[in-house]
Amino acid sequence: MLANPPSPILERSIKIPGIEPISELEANKPQSFDPIGNINAINACGCPRVPFKSEGTTRARRDSSEELNPVVVSTKSLYERIHFVKVDGAGVRAAADYISRKLREETYTPTTWRTHPLHLLPPIHYNPSDPRTRATLDWIFLISSLNFSFWSDKEGLCPGDAKEGRYAVEWWSSWEEARGGRKEKKMWTGYWSLVAAVNRALDNGIPITDPAFYSCPEHCPDSTIEAVFEPAPHCTERVPLLKERIRVLREVGTILCQHFEGSFQGFLAEFHKRHGNSPGGGSALQLVKMVTDTFPSFRDETKYEDQTVYFWKRAQILVAETWAAFYPLPATSSSSTTSANGITKDNNHIQNTNGNDDITNGHNERNDGSTTVTEEEKEELRHPFLPNGVSQLTMFADYRVPQILHHLGILTYPSSLVEKLRKGTYLEPGCMEEVSIRAASILGVEAVRDVILAEAEETFTTKGKGSGKEKDDGRGKEVAEDVSSVLIDFYLWDLAKKIERGEEVVTGISTSEILPAHRTRSIWY
Repeated sequence: MLANPPSPILERSIKIPGIEPISELEANKPQSFDPIGNINAINACGCPRVPFKSEGTTRARRDSSEELNPVVVSTKSLYERIHFVKVDGAGVRAAADYISRKLREETYTPTTWRTHPLHLLPPIHYNPSDPRTRATLDWIFLISSLNFSFWSDKEGLCPGDAKEGRYAVEWWSSWEEARGGRKEKKMWTGYWSLVAAVNRALDNGIPITDPAFYSCPEHCPDSTIEAVFEPAPHCTERVPLLKERIRVLREVGTILCQHFEGSFQGFLAEFHKRHGNSPGGGSALQLVKMVTDTFPSFRDETKYEDQTVYFWKRAQILVAETWAAFYPLPATSSSSTTSANGITKDNNHIQNTNGNDDITNGHNERNDGSTTVTEEEKEELRHPFLPNGVSQLTMFADYRVPQILHHLGILTYPSSLVEKLRKGTYLEPGCMEEVSIRAASILGVEAVRDVILAEAEETFTTKGKGSGKEKDDGRGKEVAEDVSSVLIDFYLWDLAKKIERGEEVVTGISTSEILPAHRTRSIWY
């Protein structure tokens, strides 16, 4: 089945110029879902290529006048109504201190995205004409389109459970190895199995990230997509929801080719045309709404009794990944490491070891020690797509981050839910337990963010009463701009994976046992 039961907003339709709008009910029909027939698609294999040109934008801080995210509004209403999974105030404060400290100690910033060895990287300095720009945007779009349901039936029921046979993809440990320094392949599981599968296909010459390819059954038959997700030889599991993934690919690829020059870059160009007169050229939330209005498979909404609840997990993560991947460098860095994808981080200096780009630090300090920034440099530091940042977005309500939120004491679970999680009981999409976990997770991270921002602002104000040097260093202001629910989610997801691999243990605060993640199969997360 492609999706949950249709969301209650049946009147809302996909507004794309030149085609008859489709009702959400029609778009989400599970048995007769035919994306090519439903949107009267032309042959997607021959869609035109039109380069995207960026527009001038300015960066703005979060303020109280911003439009409220329907995800926050609807989940808050649901939370107050059922009050099943709860946000613990004391746990929020303790976890906020811990997370804030870790973000500083680990120099965890949006540019950390570039240090993940499997990520396909755009050019250091944004260039709309560089082929790597389009390639990265289409890679991010494909990954976000398929970023759902990678938990295994073989994981997490009790400590020491054997995970032999769970779905895994065999590929190199990094793009660097794939490009020539090959050593040995490794097994990737969970979300990383998706990334490895896509990268492996590209490495083998299959243009799987090209919408013109994956939207066209003639050029990319179902068997090719199945082969892209071929598990490692020892696996007894196959990729979950393969038929649904194929349907999603046909849908999103056809829409991109029909109406957005065959790429996510074209979609972003259309977004900026629509919002060119608004401050900064359009907000992250406006982009999320355009994604959910355009692509039915990104419309992560459900109806609980008589209330519509918006989660928009994959739509928000699509926008957030775009923000992080193209976050303007220079960026803050405090340790010297070379990641497998060619990024060297050395104190206040980041260098692309695969090229000649050289970048100063994220505090606007030049190599000669001065802090003067030219207008040209200010322009370079503006985000090409999201100059106003992502402060309106929430965390991405999946199954992994709620697990770590409970471990950190941010969420408390009733005993009935704890028992179900320990037993590995399947939770139906849209059931009370499932929507409560997701809603409380969103509000819990919002609360953590608010505590961190309030403390950062207080620190900045207090320091401002001292020396001018302290007031002008900008650290408090920078923290207030950069810490968002998105960044906290990124950190918590990475932390959960480190704990799962036995690489890290949370210390210094009271924690709860690590319960198995909740088990729900859907295309939403």
